Amino acid sequence: MPRHWAVNMSSFANHNKGNFEARLVTLKSCNGAFEDLFRFSKILWAQVMRFHMIHENGGLYSDCDVEFYGPVPSVEDCNYVFATEIHGHVSDAFFYAEKHSSIMKKALDKAVSWSYGQLENKATHAKTVDFLEGAGVGMFSKLVRHETGFDFATNHQVHMSKDEFNGRFHPENGVGIIPFEALCRRSRHNWIGWHQCNGTWRARNDQGVDMSSEALIKFNPS
Repeated sequence: MPRHWAVNMSSFANHNKGNFEARLVTLKSCNGAFEDLFRFSKILWAQVMRFHMIHENGGLYSDCDVEFYGPVPSVEDCNYVFATEIHGHVSDAFFYAEKHSSIMKKALDKAVSWSYGQLENKATHAKTVDFLEGAGVGMFSKLVRHETGFDFATNHQVHMSKDEFNGRFHPENGVGIIPFEALCRRSRHNWIGWHQCNGTWRARNDQGVDMSSEALIKFNPS
């Protein structure tokens, strides 16, 4: 594990004592779940497992590259919590859901279907943009927006200041939103943390040209 990932996990644990218990999702800690997919592609496995673990157990999922500056507020009034990325996208790097929630089940089913389609077809690679739309953040963002009916670009929760947020979620119909400036912009003024790779999933070359349709994920077909 990269050292800064371990630092991020330690920071999360220190900021959230008594609220959340940190657990690293690995093949071993998950008792070998979806091992065939793990051998085929760790990227696809990690995508499936985030939805699987939260659907089966409930709780908060966070990528290891989220750097934490402060505590995550209590989720006691929330059925879901979502974070927004740039342009109103819903992040799949940080979210909360109750056990056996319908949105997590639908996200899991979509991720499993797309990922195992690649495995069963013995694909050697996939375009990154196809992965994102089939099983990744593109799929998740569209699903969450459809299921909640929220506009994550204009909803008032998205644009709350730190003072307005006041250390607690303000859920609508059970859905709490982490404001963009609390987690997903690149700034030390964020009060929860920063998703360090926010906005970088669209691959660009040195001239800034969008290369996402050319970027590839390589698989290990047997």
